[in-house]
Amino acid sequence: VGGTERVLLHFTGDRSQQSTDSLTFASTGYGVQVAPGEASWTAATKLQVYGTPLTKLLCTVPSSLEITDVESTGLEAWELADDPDDKQATLLTLSYRQPIDTQREITFRGVTAAPVGAAWTVPQLTIKQVTSHIGRVVVKHGAGVRVRVLEANGVRSAASEAGSSSLTYDVWREAFRLA
Repeated sequence: VGGTERVLLHFTGDRSQQSTDSLTFASTGYGVQVAPGEASWTAATKLQVYGTPLTKLLCTVPSSLEITDVESTGLEAWELADDPDDKQATLLTLSYRQPIDTQREITFRGVTAAPVGAAWTVPQLTIKQVTSHIGRVVVKHGAGVRVRVLEANGVRSAASEAGSSSLTYDVWREAFRLA
């Protein structure tokens, strides 16, 4: 405040004075249930928005993943299209009736092929224009199914329940690869 002897501060809870800066944080819990020939995929995302509210959210998933459902409070519509920036990805556009200005939960569901005896990767969800995106992956499989990790990049193994038929990983990078 320099050499000013007196400073007057005014605190307000008025949300009409929004910052033009935007910070968006995402945390996603991936659940993959593996069976011979296919894997069902669920991604439960918690989105936290600070600053400029969002009315549209752009996400991408690998084109090998077939999205079957998207659920979120206030979601007006969602649509799928080929991603113009990546031929191997599908672009999801989520449109909301009212802008997201605090937090929101979004659940994505889909299926992908998991050929018996062949390598496959856990599909990743990429959310465009987020500041940070972390999460956790839980791969569940039946007692008669054997799963072996071939590649783990951007993830680290987390403790799984003793005797459970699941693998758990913490995701610290949005562009992770778990094969």
